[in-house]
Amino acid sequence: MRESTIRMLTYGTGILVLALVTVHLLILSPGGLSRNVSYGVVVRELENVGYSTALVLLLLFTLVHSGLGLRRALIDSGNGGRVKAIMGVIVVIFTLVLALGILTVIG
Repeated sequence: MRESTIRMLTYGTGILVLALVTVHLLILSPGGLSRNVSYGVVVRELENVGYSTALVLLLLFTLVHSGLGLRRALIDSGNGGRVKAIMGVIVVIFTLVLALGILTVIG
């Protein structure tokens, strides 16, 4: 994939993360933090399919955005030869984080 395409993907995921974080905060803003982190409220919010989907997408876009940022930082730091190996490890870790996030939302 061309660097310009990867850069546009990074920008796009950053914008999507910003939009989804804004929605997340707007949904949770009524009632304050202490009310919104109580177990019953969290379970009730996660039963909403649209909100749960938005949370999973937020996690996915955040992982893609941060992975592309890490890739760029590795290339810029002169570790170009090891980028594929390091990114392979990062992809495995991020896949596990995504799976855990999905299980948390649906479980």
